[in-house]
Amino acid sequence: FYWTLLCVAVAILLAAVVSHRLSSPIMRLRRSMQAVEQGDFDVATDVSGGNEIGALARDFNIMITQIKELMQRNAAEQEQKRKMFFC
Repeated sequence: FYWTLLCVAVAILLAAVVSHRLSSPIMRLRRSMQAVEQGDFDVATDVSGGNEIGALARDFNIMITQIKELMQRNAAEQEQKRKMFFC
């Protein structure tokens, strides 16, 4: 009976550790996405690893960098148009 109870306790502990290890990077990536949703484009997610979540995080960081570059280019073009209009 005690061995069974010990095995169940170990299994529950192991499941909790594995669950936390899998969900933690997903939650960090989600927080970064929520920051971007609120307009903070200076965020970069710190999720690393060779798994699918790490690949998603790297792609997210690349996407945010491209969005910032496009926003800067758009602002420069608008400024140039404004200067041409007033000259």
